[in-house]
Amino acid sequence: MFCPNCGSSNPDDARFCANCATPLQVVEGEGAGAPPAPPATPGAPPQWSAPQPAQAGPSLDWSKIFFIPRLIEYISHGSLFRRIVAGFLVAASGITALSGLAFAVVLFIGYVDRGGLAILGGLASLPLMLVGTYMFSHAYLVRARTVRDMPESEYTVIPIMSILLKLAGELGLIGGVVGGVQGLLMTWFLGSSPLAGIMNPYGGYGYYGMGGGEAFILGVIFLIGAIVYGFVILLVNYLLSELVVIVADIARDVRALRAKGVAEE
Repeated sequence: MFCPNCGSSNPDDARFCANCATPLQVVEGEGAGAPPAPPATPGAPPQWSAPQPAQAGPSLDWSKIFFIPRLIEYISHGSLFRRIVAGFLVAASGITALSGLAFAVVLFIGYVDRGGLAILGGLASLPLMLVGTYMFSHAYLVRARTVRDMPESEYTVIPIMSILLKLAGELGLIGGVVGGVQGLLMTWFLGSSPLAGIMNPYGGYGYYGMGGGEAFILGVIFLIGAIVYGFVILLVNYLLSELVVIVADIARDVRALRAKGVAEE
């Protein structure tokens, strides 16, 4: 070890210089295996070192403030649309359940107010409306789960529209069957039918079995027509759903062919 004052050599474990008695400080990390510090020249001016610049603090993350790029990326993946549509379908299921129950009760009261055999119609109408309400509400929930669990796709809206078109067809079929049976009951037990004004020759009024044979025929016609109408709605919407997917697949294949042609050129 060399003295920083006079440059004399001293043992490594010495605390003071043997020549000038200057205190010797051992820098941490320096020892027997460390290279000795260069001796200082007596009378030489102290060396000056430039001050080190202060380290900059943590930089501000602007991406947390300007969130639109992240929001656009989130939307483009389709997960936001799927969550929103699924939420609307769940809400529609709840609204349908409440409104269906209310309508079933009001309709039942209407049957009972007529008295006579109309009470039997009300007893048949109430469970029918409850089952129909359940079918409508459950269909919404099933399709909400389908939309929510859809895998990621290169298309954002087309797969969702395909599912919604199928749902519309299914609701049309349910409405046709439930509405047809309800129209049958109204025609038989209330003596009035939505077709009474259209099919005037068969627009009999009165209860079936009480001189209203025309009402029976009109009720059956209405039931068959409503069921056929429901199936037509189902087929048309399923067809549109598949056409949407087919058009999307054709567009994808055309883009792939164009990209392949450009690459070959």
